Amino acid sequence: MSEILKMYASESDASLHTNPYVLPSPAYEGGLNQTHSTLVTSGRNSQGTVIGQRTMDRDLVKLTLKWSVLLNSDWQGMLSEIASAVGRTDGTGEGFYVWIRYYDAQANKFLTREFYPSDRTATVFMVDKTTGKPTLWKDCSINFIDTGNSKEYED
Repeated sequence: MSEILKMYASESDASLHTNPYVLPSPAYEGGLNQTHSTLVTSGRNSQGTVIGQRTMDRDLVKLTLKWSVLLNSDWQGMLSEIASAVGRTDGTGEGFYVWIRYYDAQANKFLTREFYPSDRTATVFMVDKTTGKPTLWKDCSINFIDTGNSKEYED
């Protein structure tokens, strides 16, 4: 799974495919979960039949990434890359919006889209006895949620 996921701190880097942060390969089993969600407006008519329609021209994607064990440098690197994101071109979302290159199963190709990170979770696994700092983390996970931005880039 080498280089299956890349993160970019700016849209400019994403569009040019420059300065990627290559995310560590997720866990072999269940380490990369992709959810596609269709946004709809819906309700029921007087006969109880659902009446609805799509609100976007594409589905939104949620990427759930999991690692069994990560070095402190890998976990810290991912968190720092997210914190260093420059945000949107209008100046909003600094340290929040990132661009992720991933394989989209529905489109059957690699796409780069704007995401925001949701929960980031890890448990300390090993600690350096001299410094007291973690050296290994276990059960690491990050959720990336598609912002719905219509811009996307292909390889």
